Amino acid sequence: MNTTTYQQEIRFNVPPIRVYEALMVQEQHAAFTGSEVTIEDSEGSEFSVFDGYITGRNLKLIPGKLIHQTWVAVEDEWPDGHESEVTFEFFEEGEGTLLRFTHSEVPEELEDRFKKGWDEYYWEAMEVYFDESHQNN
Repeated sequence: MNTTTYQQEIRFNVPPIRVYEALMVQEQHAAFTGSEVTIEDSEGSEFSVFDGYITGRNLKLIPGKLIHQTWVAVEDEWPDGHESEVTFEFFEEGEGTLLRFTHSEVPEELEDRFKKGWDEYYWEAMEVYFDESHQNN
């Protein structure tokens, strides 16, 4: 199996801790994805997002700075027992956040599908979530 690594950079108009919490606080993650989520903000804990489509384990967590996780998808093309890794790095940028996202050990044939999935189901959904939550404050 050939694998690849890709990186994406996304900017949000909220502080890094808000982006971190949207990903790591179960209720917030469920709110922006509109799906069932089981996640806790502790290293070594396992998680499940998008109604079980994605599972993994939290390897390293630094609130507002870093999330490093294993990541497995339920896909026909996904090899049994294979884990990819995702890293979210958060950088303060004025009053907002620059998120540098890296996804490694991705089966090559799934790269484009996953890039589009991160864009649609995470980055765009998070922008809407932050805009809506800002209006409610």
